[in-house]
Amino acid sequence: MTSLKFLAVARNKITRLPLALGEMPSLSKLKFDENPIEFPPPEALKSTQNHVASSIETEKDICQQVKRFLKASALRQKLRTNSEEDLR
Repeated sequence: MTSLKFLAVARNKITRLPLALGEMPSLSKLKFDENPIEFPPPEALKSTQNHVASSIETEKDICQQVKRFLKASALRQKLRTNSEEDLR
C-alpha cells in the first residue's frame, strides 16, 4: 500500500493506529476522528504551529505528525526486540 494517499477510518471504534502507517510515504491525509484513539497518545499529536492554518494544511500536519510518531515507535519496538534477542 505504498501509493495510498488518503485513509478515512472515522467512527470505527479504533483505539490504535497501526505502526505501518508510518511507513506509507504517499499517505498525506488521515481521517480518524470520532474514534477512542489511545495510540498514538493525544499529547503526541498536539499542533506545534502558532498560526491559524487552513483545514487542509492542518489535516496534512496531523497526518505527518502521526506518521512520524508511528515510524519512531516502530523503530523503538524493533530496537527493543533486537536488544532482547541479543541478551539471550
